[in-house]
Formats: sequence, structure tokens, C-alpha cells
Amino acid sequence: MNRFAKTLVISILFLIVLYWSIHPQSAPIRGDLQFETILGMLGGLFVLVLLIERATEIAIAIWREAPTQRLQQEINTLSEDSTASDAAAAKTADLLAYQAETKGIALLIGFTLSVIACAGGIGILDTIVDTSNANKPFMRGMDIILTSGLLAGGSDAFHQFVRALESFFVSSRKKNGTT
Repeated sequence: MNRFAKTLVISILFLIVLYWSIHPQSAPIRGDLQFETILGMLGGLFVLVLLIERATEIAIAIWREAPTQRLQQEINTLSEDSTASDAAAAKTADLLAYQAETKGIALLIGFTLSVIACAGGIGILDTIVDTSNANKPFMRGMDIILTSGLLAGGSDAFHQFVRALESFFVSSRKKNGTT
């Protein structure tokens, strides 16, 4: 990302924060929030994470796997020839650049699929936050962005999120004296 784009993004974020600081909204955590409700919602999201992750893997395999294998074969062939070590290093650099580009494409595909799924009604915030007094379109937009980010992050990111949420509920239960 170039300097202009970074400055533009930071400026837009600053304006958003400034606007919502002047016109604050209230969206408190639900009073009737139960651990079982959260687990049920997270179980459904986990299945969706796996589906999105698998669809992304299939798209990448169809689109990007053959060139990756070709570059890997060229590196293997050049590595066997002791006089072509510079060429092998250059091909390895090409492969690493190609793999980095592939990761970016995979993230974009996963995020796009996640936004489509969340725009269809899947979300986390509505389960956790009482939006009855809040700006519903804003909260729905935030729900789409946050849930899409979680889904697009893949199963590792999802597991970390679930572990953090579980430790929060366990510590809350210990503070309240319930088990």
C-alpha cells in the first residue's frame, strides 16, 4: 500500500471516529446472554469457516496450483545442477513471490465469500449486543465487517477467538461464584 493510500485510510478512519464521537450510539451487551447461546452461534460459524476455507482452497488449487508446481519443478531441476545455484536461487525467489501473491488472493477470496455470507444475515453482534436502541444500519454494517473478518481468517483465527471468549466466560463465572 503506497503512502497516499495509507494517509487516505487513516484520514477516513479519523473522520469516522470523530463523527461517532460527536454522535455516540449505545449498544450494551445483552443482559440475557448465556454461554450456551454463544456456543451454539459459534458452532454454526465454525461450520461456515470450514466451508469458506475449503471453497477458497479449491479456487486456489484450480487457479494457482499448476504454476506453483512448475516453479517447484524448475527449482528442483536447477538444484540438482551444481553450476546453476544462482538460477535456482532466482527461481526460489520467484516461487516465494508467487506464493505471497497467492496468499493475498486466497485472503481476498475468503473475505469476499465471508461478506456474501454475512450480507445474507449471518452475524455475531446481534447475538451478543442489544441493538434495540442502537443505530441498526450501522450495527449491521459493523456486524458484517467483523464477522466477515473472523470467517475469512480461517479456522486458526476462529479457534483463537473461541478460546478467548471461553476464557472470558470462565473468568466471569468465577467472579460471580457460579460454576
